[in-house]
Amino acid sequence: MNRLNIVIISLIVSVLATGCASIISEELVRQVDSSVTFEKVFDNPEAVKGTTVLFGGEIVSTKNLKEGALVEVVQKPLDSGQKPKHVDDSGGRFLALYDGFLDGEIYEKGRAVTVCGVVQGSRVNLLDEIEYKYPLIAAKEIHLWKQPQPPEKPFYHSPYHIWPYWYWY
Repeated sequence: MNRLNIVIISLIVSVLATGCASIISEELVRQVDSSVTFEKVFDNPEAVKGTTVLFGGEIVSTKNLKEGALVEVVQKPLDSGQKPKHVDDSGGRFLALYDGFLDGEIYEKGRAVTVCGVVQGSRVNLLDEIEYKYPLIAAKEIHLWKQPQPPEKPFYHSPYHIWPYWYWY
């Protein structure tokens, strides 16, 4: 094999390898116990306390407290890229406690997140008018997914109008 072929193969392999990179650090992903599902944590968080888990979903609210940022999340199943699926299916809600500040205008309601952290037990908070038992995750890493951008409106100038106008296809 000549040098050019080796360089080309190396480039192809490196491009393919970076496309499969995890959004959570590899070191932390290795600590995740994949046998502990969200249902197990939701049903009995005390039984799996201390276990590292990887969950995702949509943000309901973000509050900054003295102990850190508390993110309430509606759990959604993750796809193969660790991104929450956009489905009407959830095992419930959980709280992610992040040791630091998270801006509520960025980590806002409806944004998709993937959380990796350690199960700390549960916390009971009010959800509307009921007491709800939330699994509490001490978040080591939180990945905030980009919001989908709306398609740009094409510009069309009608020969029948003086002023141009926007329209959707």
